[in-house]
Amino acid sequence: MLEVIEQTASRLFIPLTVGGGIQSLDDITQLLNHGADKVSLNSSALKNPQLIKQASDKFGRQCICIAIDSYYDPERKAHYCCTHGGKKMTNIKVYDWVQQVEQLGAGELLVTSMGHDGMKQGFDIEHLAKIKSLVNIPIIASGGGGNAQHFVELFNQTDVSAGLAASILHDRETTVQSIKEVIRQGGIAVR
Repeated sequence: MLEVIEQTASRLFIPLTVGGGIQSLDDITQLLNHGADKVSLNSSALKNPQLIKQASDKFGRQCICIAIDSYYDPERKAHYCCTHGGKKMTNIKVYDWVQQVEQLGAGELLVTSMGHDGMKQGFDIEHLAKIKSLVNIPIIASGGGGNAQHFVELFNQTDVSAGLAASILHDRETTVQSIKEVIRQGGIAVR
């Protein structure tokens, strides 16, 4: 895996974030030493929140992204963090967790609204806006982007820093350039 990261990093001109299976400070050190610009932590951070602080203290908060798989439980009327790719729900409330990880040194959040993920029906605007009101670090919104207009709505109705497109690109329904053009036409600055 480290060779793949090195090869990928040598060909990219954008920051490379690597996540999945990262359990320790040593894992983070190896990934950053092999070309990753940032690491993304989810399950390991929920299991050991001090890993966030240790990594942030050692490498700086700019390279610590906390991935949050957020699931709304209608019975408990709250959003909870999930682990293992969204397969296991914890008892940790998302709104509490985002504040805790920021205090521990996270530099960025990747928030996936599990109920919207892959549905292509739009982002969970209300949930993302609430999270952004609780923290002062950048948020990447994930889950629900089904067309370019969904991204315009996301940026017009929240203060998130970025929106993640997956299914619509994998399924070749549109292109990054097409999405960017619609966002520009919506009066939103985009790189």
